[in-house]
Amino acid sequence: MLNVPDCSRLARKVALAAAFAAPLLIASGGNAEIIKKDDMARGITMTRAQCDAILQAVWVSAYGNDFCVRYYMSTAGGEGRRPVVFLQGDQLGKLDPKNKTWVDTSGSKDVDTDDLMRFADSFSRMTKTTAIYLARIGVDGTSGNHMSRKTVLERELMNAALDAIKKRYHFEGFHLAGQSGGATILVGLLAARTDIGCAVSGAGHILTGINPGNVAEPDLRYFDASPGLPTSCAIIRRPGFSS
Repeated sequence: MLNVPDCSRLARKVALAAAFAAPLLIASGGNAEIIKKDDMARGITMTRAQCDAILQAVWVSAYGNDFCVRYYMSTAGGEGRRPVVFLQGDQLGKLDPKNKTWVDTSGSKDVDTDDLMRFADSFSRMTKTTAIYLARIGVDGTSGNHMSRKTVLERELMNAALDAIKKRYHFEGFHLAGQSGGATILVGLLAARTDIGCAVSGAGHILTGINPGNVAEPDLRYFDASPGLPTSCAIIRRPGFSS
């Protein structure tokens, strides 16, 4: 079980995991499910029946819309009642948020789900507890459109997914780790949850009240991350949590 009294050890492990993420998440061409880059760029749709057929997936709602959220969970390095959840950075390249179009996706690749599972295995071994790679909106098998990344819709979707995973496995709560855009979501989740023990943010863009065009739609509006900042430090531990 992970014992993180000061979060510094987890921070070092997360830094290593982030460094290894890029080579681990390149499609290997094996026999696993291949999630096409072009499909992710268009947005992924899924039915409840399709979602229920996936072992590591939860069907949840956010702002009146239903989604299938994929997660890749491993106990290769140990087991714990408070897993470490990793949120990857933004994918599919540069986005024009005003026109909701992808500017350049040439740097992105197809995703092999075996590679995502290997990352979860590696992360579990590094942290010596249960590890979860939580797929963000519209990528890595989660339905929706990745153009809604870092919006209030994605924050609520990831929050609902954590609730569903917690209920399914009877977890006590989570430790969170996020890289880049995933770190932005992490900070938003801190404001919404009381079951987060340790949170490690890696190179995130902290949004504070940014709202392009003052739009009302949750898939277009960025959330205000400032309520999730109890300290200016990148490593946060809630009082009373140790494992």
